[in-house]
Amino acid sequence: PGSFVDDLWKAFDLFVTVSGGLGLMSGDRMLTLESKAFRLLRIIRLMRMVKPVRVILETLVQSLPQVMNILLLLFLVYSMFAVVAVQVFGTTKYGVRLGPTANFESYPYAMATIWETIGGDEWFELMYDTKVQWPECTPVFAPNDIYDYEGPAYSFGDCGSAIVSNPYFFATILIGKHVMLTLFIGMILDNFSFILDQVGSPEDKDWKTGASPEQMQEVTDCFKLFDNKKATLSIYQLPALLAAMPRPIGFRDHGHSIDPCFEKRKTFEGEV
Repeated sequence: PGSFVDDLWKAFDLFVTVSGGLGLMSGDRMLTLESKAFRLLRIIRLMRMVKPVRVILETLVQSLPQVMNILLLLFLVYSMFAVVAVQVFGTTKYGVRLGPTANFESYPYAMATIWETIGGDEWFELMYDTKVQWPECTPVFAPNDIYDYEGPAYSFGDCGSAIVSNPYFFATILIGKHVMLTLFIGMILDNFSFILDQVGSPEDKDWKTGASPEQMQEVTDCFKLFDNKKATLSIYQLPALLAAMPRPIGFRDHGHSIDPCFEKRKTFEGEV
């Protein structure tokens, strides 16, 4: 039972097997299909068996905090542009591209429209739509400014801003796309260059350039055979541990398996 606790993949296999069995016994087709869908996650387990792919996956997981920081910075920058757009173009009348699918009437709509602009979705037509001026629009909704207007008076109209439109969209493309996204992509490329250096460099048996992850894992696994999950060792177990450790940290030659008698020696020396 302890192996299912220590190895999450074994617990996952047990979950898939049990859920599939329950689906077959109960005749529930949906439960059977869902259990089969979970089997696709086994591809990740197969990917971990290939060293280059495993290193890439582990590095991506370790770089998640850095990715989250950059995503937070992107969100703050895009939010600044969204707030400005709502204030300036929030009541601008619809045009060729400015409409139900792309507008600045509220913060969520503005964020979605900015994302479309960053992606290059006809942003130049949005820019021209937000520059609409009288007589194609109404400067102010008020009885004194509009003939035969009987509605309530407002201090705004549905015109755009020819002065703000060009600088706004150019700044959005320059800062939001070419600067911020380039920063994000640069971080990813930097991590991948580290991965390629780590995977491409040959493993040094003498640790002259440092220990590789596989070498550190070998030392860790060897230590776990002696500590009995206590993370501590008796001083009397140290000779047996060094005999089982690979060189240069121990005495075992590379390519030689661990002494088959070291388990008995470990038990005996631990009881001295």
